Amino acid sequence: MNCLRTGHITSRCRLSRCKYCKGKHNTLLHVDDQTMSTSINNSMPSSSSSVALPIDIAGISSTNCPTGNVALSCDTIIQNTTSSILLSTAMVKVVSDDGEKFDARILLDNVKAVHIELVTDLSKEGYMSALNRFVARRGKPQSILSDNGTNFVGACNELQTFLQKSDISYEVTQQGIEFAFAPPYSPHFNGIAEAAVRSTKHHLRRLLQVAHFTYEEMATCLTQIEAVLNSRPLTPISSDPLDLTALTPSHFLIGRPLMSVPHPQVIDIKIERLERYHRVQHIKQHFWQRFHLEYISLLQQKTKWTSSTGQLSAGTLVLVKDRGQPPLLWLLGRVTKVFPGIDGAARVAELKTKKGTILRAFNNLCPLPVS
Repeated sequence: MNCLRTGHITSRCRLSRCKYCKGKHNTLLHVDDQTMSTSINNSMPSSSSSVALPIDIAGISSTNCPTGNVALSCDTIIQNTTSSILLSTAMVKVVSDDGEKFDARILLDNVKAVHIELVTDLSKEGYMSALNRFVARRGKPQSILSDNGTNFVGACNELQTFLQKSDISYEVTQQGIEFAFAPPYSPHFNGIAEAAVRSTKHHLRRLLQVAHFTYEEMATCLTQIEAVLNSRPLTPISSDPLDLTALTPSHFLIGRPLMSVPHPQVIDIKIERLERYHRVQHIKQHFWQRFHLEYISLLQQKTKWTSSTGQLSAGTLVLVKDRGQPPLLWLLGRVTKVFPGIDGAARVAELKTKKGTILRAFNNLCPLPVS
């Protein structure tokens, strides 16, 4: 399961050979034996230390290894001690359906995946209903960090009171969720979640001023917006020049990239002239057009510098700015050639994409955040 690419079985994979050791694993997962032993001896006090995962064990079983169950082997986090660290990984014990056990390496990366639930009110009961739907679909989380809303605190107190006064077994009691709350009036303490909320509400608040949805239509719209947020590319899956796929948050949720049902483009039609079903698609397409341009602009942010850095080179996987792309389809390309100007600085690159070879200036190209 180290291929990280969909569309074929692992035994026939020809794109995930490691460029360092030529092994049958992704280059992002490569750690040589000498570096591994040095990192283990220097970073961890003992070989029986526990590994803190950002997702639940059930989430690992259903996403990273869809065909088997995963159990932590109390191993250590593998960190590369070279000048650049690609992705944090950890060794786990994987048990297949037929009982065979083998070692595997999983990614420990904060992917900031988004899950959106629609509630009718901000009461404790509404929050508990949303939490029950989340657990039924995604699995029970180990911990939840939230602000000091009365609905969040009330749900936490109710669950703790039930577990303390009930006569259920000790094993079931230990399966409770650990609730953590940020200080009052301090939303910046929960910055990752607040950033995800902003990505949704910033555009949605402007789009819903011209639409009046029912509960079913609003739930459909929010679910499709969730898919847009979880489809953003994070890092190249491999360094192979023929591979034009990228790792997305959806890989950590369902094990493959998200796709949408084809639908005609209705973004240029006034929403008042559309039927109710097409209005939902209009909001989705409008949100996609706003969000994917904002995400590309975020990757192009510049800070104060004293020297030129980050020049594109041949083989780099980049995100291409294209306003005509349909929802959930990010145009990715590999740089095949750069064209220096009179001053020696390259500002134009030739790209190989699924549409063929194209020529773009650097202001329309965005290297992925992790490469």
